[in-house]
Formats: sequence, structure tokens, C-alpha cells
Amino acid sequence: MNRLKKFFVISVSVSVVTLALILLLMEGEDLLISLGAVDPVFLVLAIGVHVLGWMFWAGRIDIFSRASDIKLGFKKSLGIVVSSTFLASITPSYAGGEPLRVYLIGKEKGYAGRASAIVFAERALDFVFIVLFALVGMFYLREQFGEIANLEIAFTMAGVLIGLAVLGIVLGFFKPHLIKGFFGYFERPIESFREGTMEQIYREIDSFHRILWMFLREKRIYLAGAFLATALLWSLHFSIPYILFVGMGSEVDFLTVWFGYFLVLLFLFIPLAPGGSGLAEVGGFVVYSALTGAASIGVLVLLWRVSTHYVNLVVGGLLIGKVIKDVSIVEEKIDESVDKDVEKQAVEEIK
Repeated sequence: MNRLKKFFVISVSVSVVTLALILLLMEGEDLLISLGAVDPVFLVLAIGVHVLGWMFWAGRIDIFSRASDIKLGFKKSLGIVVSSTFLASITPSYAGGEPLRVYLIGKEKGYAGRASAIVFAERALDFVFIVLFALVGMFYLREQFGEIANLEIAFTMAGVLIGLAVLGIVLGFFKPHLIKGFFGYFERPIESFREGTMEQIYREIDSFHRILWMFLREKRIYLAGAFLATALLWSLHFSIPYILFVGMGSEVDFLTVWFGYFLVLLFLFIPLAPGGSGLAEVGGFVVYSALTGAASIGVLVLLWRVSTHYVNLVVGGLLIGKVIKDVSIVEEKIDESVDKDVEKQAVEEIK
């Protein structure tokens, strides 16, 4: 538990300090006035949309569990989702949520391989949807703001990254060995930075290829349902900043705010502070200041983090207390590598 407490304190402290600096520097004496002008109904609505996103996430896990013959049910799936959001919110790059979901799904009937397959499939669908979403968003945002020099540079860099991601998806489906060959050129510097990283990368590539193809061949209806749930949960999550803008009385373009969220995600997944703390606040401020030009962006970032990150910590923390022994076990496994045969085991178990 000491380690979890440490991550929790770091996540909250970095977030609070960053928010305080943004609010003091950008809002100053107008902070209380800006907060007072916010319609609380929209803050409650933003939190409600975030919670609704959990439900679609739970629906996705339930769909995959039925495809894997585990059949968790919606209630258990929702508990797994909310518990994992707590651990994800206090670990770098949200990495802690996945081991907890694997453990909680697999312990129901002792199917560790099937649980791993479900989480791998979730991660693959998230990746596919976000890349497709970002691709459309890039066209929209570039058309709207491409004439601004600084943003033109950012869009160009983002376009290159998205193009590489699309290429990675295609190759991951059909020619995974080509992606491995590409990473092989960078093996020495990557391994010198952190030993064992290349083996983990290769396992991730293999799992993406095997698990998704398995569902495509044998569980297409389940995969379609899970992708719909994925699209809905991310669409809701991307809508939260717009809801808060409206609650602040700001007139902003919905699609600009909606598509701009993928730029915020670039900050969220940088593996530095737990739960993206600090970088998330800075990223939200920078992106929405540039794209909307609205006033009181600092207040917007505060409300966004309260309705997402802090809701994860509070609700997830209360629920995870009921399974504290499970969390202690997962805590020991967060930094452990996934067993190299787990993807193969997952495929065989689902078959």
C-alpha cells in the first residue's frame, strides 16, 4: 500500500500545483468571478457524461467476456472499470489500470489468458478508434486553423504521427514482422534506456495481430458491438470540455473542441507524472487556448480535471477499498512483464 499511497500523493500534488499556477497566472483576481459565472448544472452534466462513459466501457468488457465465455455481467464489469480507473489515474501513462482489469476479470473463473485477451482487444480498439478519430480531426482542424504558422507546424507533426499510426495499424493486421523489423533498427538505444523494452514491444505487436484477427474471424458480431461501445465512450469523453465551455458561457465551435481533444491526448500519455498530472493540465490549457481563444481557459481546465481525473480518484478510491487485497496483489505486478506466452494462451482459451 505504501507504493499506491506514494503514487496517489504524487498524482494529486502535481495536479493541484499545476492547476494553482495556471489559475494564479492566467486568472489572477478574476478567478472567483470566473468560477461564480459557471453554471453548476453543466458541471454536474459533465460528471454525468463521464460516468455514462464508464457504463459503455463496462458494456464493452461485458461483450468481450461473453465472447470469451466468462460472462461477467454488466454490474461486475462496471465495478472492474471504476476500480481500474483509480489505479490508472495514479500511474504513469495510465498503465496500472490494465493489470488490475486482467486480474479482476481473470479471477472470476481463473481464466488469466482470456482476461488478457479481453484487455488486449480493448487496447487495440481504443488505438484504432483514436487514430481514425485523429485522422478526421486533423483534416477539420487544419482547414480551420492551418493559416496560423505555429499551429501549421503542430498539425504537420501530428499528421506525420497519425500517418505512422495508420501505417502501423495496417501492418499490425497483415505484416507484423515488418513493424518488428522497423523497431529492430532502434533496438540498441531503446534497450540501453530500459532493458527488456524491445521484448515487450514485440509481444504487444504479436498480441495486437493475434487477438484482433481471432475476433475478426470467429467473433465478428461481438467485435462490432465492442467497437460501437468504444466509439460511444470516447465520443462522450471528448464532449466533456465542450459541455464545460457552454456552462462557462463561452461560444465555441463544438467540432473544434471535440476534435481538439486528440491533441490533449498527446500530453496525457507522456509517461512522466502519474495519471498524466501536470502535463494534462498544461496540455488542456495550451490546446484550448490556441483553438478557441475563449476567456478563462484556466477555469475550464480546472473543471475538466475535476469532472474526470478527480472523479476517478474519489469514486474509484471508494470502490477499490472493497477489494484492497486484490489491489495489493496487482501492485506487485504492475512493473512485471506479461508472460511471453500469454497471448498464445489467450487465443487458445477463447477458441
